[in-house]
Amino acid sequence: MRCKETVFFFTALALFFCLDACVNANSEDIVAKGPSVDEENPVEVFDSTLTKTFDSMIEVYHPELLFFIGTDKSSARASEKPQMDAKLNYKFYMDVHEFTCGDYKKLDKEFDRLKPNCANDSLPLTDVTYFDAILIANAKSKSLGLDTVYTYTNASFDEENHCTDIEGLVTHLEIEGFRLPTEAEWILSAQLGWDHENSWNNSNSDYKVHTVCSKGFDGAGFCDFSGNITEWTNDWLGILKDTTITNFTGSTDGGEIGERIIKGGNYNSDKANSNLYSRGDVYSVTSSTMAKYVGFRLALGVIPKPAWFTSNGHISESKIEPIASAATLKSYTGSYNMKLAFRNDVTNNLAFIDYNNGNLKVSEIHDTLNVYHPEISPNGKFVAFSTKPEGIQGESKLYIRELSENSSTPIELQVKSAAIPRWRILENGDTAIVYVTDAGNNSEESSWLAQSTWQVTFANDKFGTPQKLFDGTFHGGIAQDNSLSVTGAKRLRVRYGQKNDIWYSQEQACNVSLAQDGSKRTAFLDFGGKTGQEFVGSHYATHERILIADSTGKLIQSIAAPNGNTFDHTEWVSSTSNLVATLTNINGSHKKIVLVSTVDTTFIDLAEGEELWHPCLWVQPKKIIPKPKSSSSSFAQSSSSSAHAESSSSSTPTLNSSSSTSPQSSSSNEPAQSSSSSEIAQSSSSEKQVPSSSSEQINSSSSSLLAESSSSEVTSSSSVEESSSSTASSSSESSSSGVPYQINFELDTDSAGVYYKAGQAQVFAEARYKMELLWQYKDKADVVIIGSSRAQHGVAPMELSEEFFGVNLAFIGNTLSGSEFLYDNYIIPHMSKVKYIVSSIDIDRGFNTFSGSFFNGRAKICPGYVYDKDHNYWKDGYPEGLAELTYDSPGISSYANKYRQTRGLDSIPGASVWEEMPQVDSDSNLYRRSPGSYRTNFNSLKKMVETAHEKGIYFIGVVFPQNPNYKKTGAFGRYGIPRSEAPILLQEIADLSKTYPNFILFDENKMGDHDYTGDMAYDRDHLAYPGAIHFTARLDSLLKELPALK
Repeated sequence: MRCKETVFFFTALALFFCLDACVNANSEDIVAKGPSVDEENPVEVFDSTLTKTFDSMIEVYHPELLFFIGTDKSSARASEKPQMDAKLNYKFYMDVHEFTCGDYKKLDKEFDRLKPNCANDSLPLTDVTYFDAILIANAKSKSLGLDTVYTYTNASFDEENHCTDIEGLVTHLEIEGFRLPTEAEWILSAQLGWDHENSWNNSNSDYKVHTVCSKGFDGAGFCDFSGNITEWTNDWLGILKDTTITNFTGSTDGGEIGERIIKGGNYNSDKANSNLYSRGDVYSVTSSTMAKYVGFRLALGVIPKPAWFTSNGHISESKIEPIASAATLKSYTGSYNMKLAFRNDVTNNLAFIDYNNGNLKVSEIHDTLNVYHPEISPNGKFVAFSTKPEGIQGESKLYIRELSENSSTPIELQVKSAAIPRWRILENGDTAIVYVTDAGNNSEESSWLAQSTWQVTFANDKFGTPQKLFDGTFHGGIAQDNSLSVTGAKRLRVRYGQKNDIWYSQEQACNVSLAQDGSKRTAFLDFGGKTGQEFVGSHYATHERILIADSTGKLIQSIAAPNGNTFDHTEWVSSTSNLVATLTNINGSHKKIVLVSTVDTTFIDLAEGEELWHPCLWVQPKKIIPKPKSSSSSFAQSSSSSAHAESSSSSTPTLNSSSSTSPQSSSSNEPAQSSSSSEIAQSSSSEKQVPSSSSEQINSSSSSLLAESSSSEVTSSSSVEESSSSTASSSSESSSSGVPYQINFELDTDSAGVYYKAGQAQVFAEARYKMELLWQYKDKADVVIIGSSRAQHGVAPMELSEEFFGVNLAFIGNTLSGSEFLYDNYIIPHMSKVKYIVSSIDIDRGFNTFSGSFFNGRAKICPGYVYDKDHNYWKDGYPEGLAELTYDSPGISSYANKYRQTRGLDSIPGASVWEEMPQVDSDSNLYRRSPGSYRTNFNSLKKMVETAHEKGIYFIGVVFPQNPNYKKTGAFGRYGIPRSEAPILLQEIADLSKTYPNFILFDENKMGDHDYTGDMAYDRDHLAYPGAIHFTARLDSLLKELPALK
């Protein structure tokens, strides 16, 4: 609950801040030094009276000052270009320094969840997520009697009580409360006295955080913008434009993975790289990212008329916020794979949310078409819409387009008038659109019968020939068996068999929708009519209740709107028993879209904005996991390998060897149907197969993430129904890995294979697809690549000779200790054909141990890993259906396309040049001070090599090439290790081969004396695609030379 009245006290509160903490450090005291300009950061430099008090905020108000966001430097990242001019025409307050551990302690009554490891109270609070920071901001607002800027419905925390996810987050920039500063506010405040020469950086910090303001104050009275720690801002990361913008508040969303903006230098960064335009870190920064060198400072103040950029660069002054997560909705819909399409009535555009594709965000398709009544296709890939709404008479156009941000040109149905489309799957398998010639008032029967209802097929991006169904406009839906059709505006007219009728005592009704779950229920809204009030037993207002009738027109249910709201635009949710609707407030504004459960009348907020109309929620039909009717054993085993994925007789998921196809549950000798007009074929084992999920086959209900083969012959794993005759291996069949198949185990679809949730950090998304590849190719891959991002970028499995089948399971931030976990619990028990393990050996990252690895920390908050652990990582038996569930689980479409096509290579096409003097990002002496961490990783390597030796597997340890100019530094590579000691460590690793002849140290760095040129590199320690090709060719030659192990 917000305390609105506290806003009126802000003026006094702000005065208190200035009197108590600031020594006249307001805008009137800031005097320009003249035309002084910082050459690295070309902005005007200001001076002011220095403030001496730590617990402070400074007023910032420069409505006419033009400053820059981004840069035009060619060396900058794409996300930092071009330079954009900006102004802020409002007053706000900014913390003098970063939020400290002492500041945090003052909130102990409001917020004592975290246990920061601070040597003293004057150190900045670091190692916090974006979510931690905004919750702390809310707590400070509450502690001073202010309203909170951030509202939400649910928050999730890890074992250390860091907030890792917030559901339903809405940022109220119109509220006077503490919050994170926008990027624009941060830059404006920082540039007033920017001084990167006088900062804590890697040349003087000893690679550790220091007391705030210990380097003094800048000319504007602030501290540490250019060093000590990097700071969170409030904004999503998005594009910049060569334009001038006022009151810029970032992007409307953070893209597929939900990237955030962090600003400023830190104790690890090079002084020369400290600037105002940088917006990120080495890896992608998301809301759940944590780092010991990242903290925050707070701002305070209302932002009038905020301006966001959409993903395609349009300026938006209204923002639509997604609320409920896929996980929340799944408990009502039964699927993670959902899409919500609706009309943004402010812009007239089509907007949508893809719940199964990365960060939860609202995407909007900007064009000149006026979108009404969007309807999502049965496979979730297309959307049909008309240009006239229900109740409005006149000609309307009907279009179909892809439901994606990069949607192609919409396809127009070439008829005189078509309105309110409804998708159908015909008995012969064709996909069709039902439409009406006019959606106006149907009160007068003769004029209503003068209009008509039509049907037209759609395949191969083309409409067929329209066919008239009957006179009268039935745009509320047609039953699957054609026995019932409904419509309403202003009468609830029905066609029952061959007869037209009017239900609901001929009283006024609208927003009529026929359920497609087989129940033939009709939902509609009324105007508080007599019939409805008699059924409910009380008076109610227009559109205050959803009324539901059975297949005969008898009222069977009524659902009241939340207090202070009425309903509009009610629709059934695809094939479920839920409804979707908009809520209208007392001012007539459609502020929210909600899911309505007809089972318990629960309301789930889906989206919140200014004017949201005509929602359509598509839900992927529930997948049926193969399960036998009976079995004498929980497992199936044999000594043969006939149960592998490539065998058609196996119960193991049939996983195509092509990297761009989905897992198949169907018999391999039954081809997928390639024609959308063909009937669904029945295989000899009573399996049902569905048409391809290509753009031409839109009647498939496959996941939006399913990759397609070049021939488009892909069987959807998400809508396959299998009989018991094809679901389990016989007692004489099993995988040769020694791990049997569990054929009587029912997987929990809320957890099994769910290795990623929307909004999680980049590492979750990468690891999610590596787990998919692991399960998909567990009985096929003989070359398995593990390790860090160096291996992920550097080894191209598809470039190996045909005699090898490689899969790259490496991902960012992974360590040898982390690889050991993956190796022991997943690779060795389940990857039955593996003959070669290829692992990165990053001696300069040897200080990263398992205690700080992905699997020991972040993975614990992901349902899939927890579920695997609870079942002993399936070492007692691989459960049928796990590969398919992993494939269909939440993910990111761009990552799916990338990793499925390359079998795990993160291919970076662009290349750079080797820097003349590469930066060392960590203390080279860290190894000397903490050799135990390095030894832990070395022991992990040794254990993996030993296990491989016992299994007859080659273990190839790779030292990937880094910038050869590290020879000019005192460090081995990017993260240190004294060059004088590196040869000794490398020799120790090489000597493992004396005990374990299966081990090979493949040193491609050679202490910098390698032949990898700058155009083969992505950055100072990662290869680009040309480098990966070069490396993989050498690896391939090595593999061919290796004799078979006994």
